[in-house]
Amino acid sequence: MPKTAAKTRSYLYLLIVLIAIAMAMPLIETGKVLLNNLVAVGFFLFFLITAMKALSTRGIAPKSRFLTWLIRITAGLTFLIDISHAVLQFLIEKGEDVPAATEFMSQLPHSTWWQQRMYFIPLIGYTFLIIILIIYILKDLFSGERVTLDKIFGAITVYFLLGILWTTLYHM
Repeated sequence: MPKTAAKTRSYLYLLIVLIAIAMAMPLIETGKVLLNNLVAVGFFLFFLITAMKALSTRGIAPKSRFLTWLIRITAGLTFLIDISHAVLQFLIEKGEDVPAATEFMSQLPHSTWWQQRMYFIPLIGYTFLIIILIIYILKDLFSGERVTLDKIFGAITVYFLLGILWTTLYHM
């Protein structure tokens, strides 16, 4: 079993990433599809990394190996599907401008059913991870130990995570 890291500033890093996401997402332009999607996916990659760091700290880490691996696999698949969706959305919108993509795009089904599923699946993955984070951070916050600065950052993080949770639920 891997060693868990000491609980130092794990909530602060997660809070910084969540604030960066909240500030950067409204600034993304709608004209440059690929760049904007990759920037959004990059922010969510930082979110996944800091979330995994927070979930691997001592006192908050899940006890079940099954749950630990389920969280890791969900995070990995969510990221891969999210980046695939970003690239495919670019190819669909700008495919005729990219000669190498024209043949690839002609082999894809012309229905939008699979495109909607590729947007929906990462939302389910992010929602699952956010719910797990909220549960484990709240469990740590109400553990009965003395209040530290990291616990205050954890409470603010839960507040931001609840906002992002409602956003993902709304998009679904």
